[in-house]
Amino acid sequence: MAQSKTNRIESPTGRLLSVREERVFKYMREHGSISPQEAEKYLHNHRLSGTIHRLRKKGYDIETLRIDTTNAYGEPCWYGRYIFAK
Repeated sequence: MAQSKTNRIESPTGRLLSVREERVFKYMREHGSISPQEAEKYLHNHRLSGTIHRLRKKGYDIETLRIDTTNAYGEPCWYGRYIFAK
């Protein structure tokens, strides 16, 4: 079902968000942050960093928190968790 333009979110720069950007924006607003794993599982967004990049270009102040972890092989790695800057 298509969303009408009257319900679309306008960014701080005055540009409308794409549907994908809106989903990430709403998820972050509701949950406080988003990780690539959450974006893939709940929003079917397989390229969260690209969506975050576009939101930043549209005027949103989003910080990346580095989360250190280990992968399935026990090797150290990290991922970004994105939050709105205070």
